Amino acid sequence: MKEKQEPQFGQLAGKVFNDGPYQYRIYIKTGSLGDDEIVAVSLFIENIPPYVGVDLYMYAMGHIVELAGTAIDTSEWMINKVIMEEYEHLGEISSMIMGADKVKDFGLQPLSTLMSKIKINLNKKMDLEEVNKKIQIRLAKMTKLIKYMQKNITTISNVPISITYKASGAARRHHETLSPGITVKLTVAYDSDKAKTLIGPNDIRLQIEQMLKDYSPIEWHPYDNITVDANKVN
Repeated sequence: MKEKQEPQFGQLAGKVFNDGPYQYRIYIKTGSLGDDEIVAVSLFIENIPPYVGVDLYMYAMGHIVELAGTAIDTSEWMINKVIMEEYEHLGEISSMIMGADKVKDFGLQPLSTLMSKIKINLNKKMDLEEVNKKIQIRLAKMTKLIKYMQKNITTISNVPISITYKASGAARRHHETLSPGITVKLTVAYDSDKAKTLIGPNDIRLQIEQMLKDYSPIEWHPYDNITVDANKVN
């Protein structure tokens, strides 16, 4: 009897594939569970595509099937994890592609069932381009307010102040969705000699923070990080 040929998955390791908007690597981990052979697929995305979708799974599985042929037909399969190297802070992102309630659809199952579910869900994606547009819009609106405050708010309770800031944005994970987070650190420098008799640094900080909230052109969310510090200048 001819001995069954095991697929040489090691041939895939470290190779960079270019399919659709993706540059990615495929890693395969095999094992056993009773009589079943288990194959876990992990995908590492090296570029920043406009979106990450289930079509990535289709591309990757195409390469795997091409390599392994019918030797894998009786195995149990799963999409183990998907990582974007440029967005490593997000961690494993398959739940953000499918939605937290649907990610189990790509858990352990026969290859034919996995391929069928991939085809059914090809429209599912995590839209990076859209989130990055929202980040830029939110940053621009918040920056406009801060620049107005810099120009027009020069005293708090007769204490001279000046305002500086740093602002940036990044896609963040929130309730298993990709969210347009912004980080704003606003620093209020104040005349400490006058502040001693008129108002304390914490009062200055709280007043500026309240102004930011009252006049903010955007809604603040848990995935934002907006802070105010007060520092004396003499």
